[in-house]
Amino acid sequence: AATSYSTGVFVWDLETGVPPVSARSNQASSPCFNHSGTQLLTCFEGGIQIWDWAEQEAGRRLTHHAVIECDSDLIFPLTRTFSEPEQIVISTIVENSDIGVNWFIQRNDFSQRRALPSLTQQTTALSPDGNWLAQSSFYSPVHLRNLKTEDEKIVDPEGGLLAFSPDGSLLTAGRGGLVRAWETNTWTKVWDITTKTVNDATGHCAFRPQGDLFATLGSIQDIILVRPSDGKVLMKLVAPRPGPISRLCFSDSGRILAASTEDGRVQVWRLDELERQLAQIGLDWGELAEIPRMAAGVSTEK
Repeated sequence: AATSYSTGVFVWDLETGVPPVSARSNQASSPCFNHSGTQLLTCFEGGIQIWDWAEQEAGRRLTHHAVIECDSDLIFPLTRTFSEPEQIVISTIVENSDIGVNWFIQRNDFSQRRALPSLTQQTTALSPDGNWLAQSSFYSPVHLRNLKTEDEKIVDPEGGLLAFSPDGSLLTAGRGGLVRAWETNTWTKVWDITTKTVNDATGHCAFRPQGDLFATLGSIQDIILVRPSDGKVLMKLVAPRPGPISRLCFSDSGRILAASTEDGRVQVWRLDELERQLAQIGLDWGELAEIPRMAAGVSTEK
């Protein structure tokens, strides 16, 4: 699923590549399927929209199900961050201010949500065990709050876009050409990566659900795959038609990495196919040295 802020919601079948099913929606962003794949969540100004996704005799259909209005005026969704496999955090900011608002949503039941502590923020992440809420902005520290004990701490004076690893052992933050990782037992920094990104907003990153790969932007137009255990760059992915990348995410199976671009395309990377080709020459992810350039993606018009 992908969204266009001015057009609506689009759902592709990646196995067949048929034209997408679409639905009109103003200001849609941050799509997310539930675990069963029967519903899709999107954010918009003022709340959350729920869509039903079903296969019928006439074909696949995306239909509007419900709107969950948020409890604050004039809010604009900024980020939707996963804590796999069950939790989603919806983070918003009050318009014309720096006040953040957070909600916790169960991925198996989009209708249920509860408020989380908020502060001046532009990005949030929730640890998989639900204990730690990480909050930051591009111009404020990485702030940690233990939701059970209410303990708080600052792990770094520099902020960035945040992500927890699937097992909760790492927290990463990326902004302005630098990605850092902390070990969560002691909150000590274990590695950092210098990238060729040029502004604060290009620190987007994601962990593969299996925990063996970490993806972030190497530059505004390419993705690097990193070994989470030590921060070693394994591979650079450059699409046949490069474009400025805005967001990226892995599929739940880990087979696919998808990236949306500012010029209206979605790059789809078949990581299982890359793994198969590497195995043919006797390599796997854990053994790779940095490869300067590898292009193996397809580009889909949005």
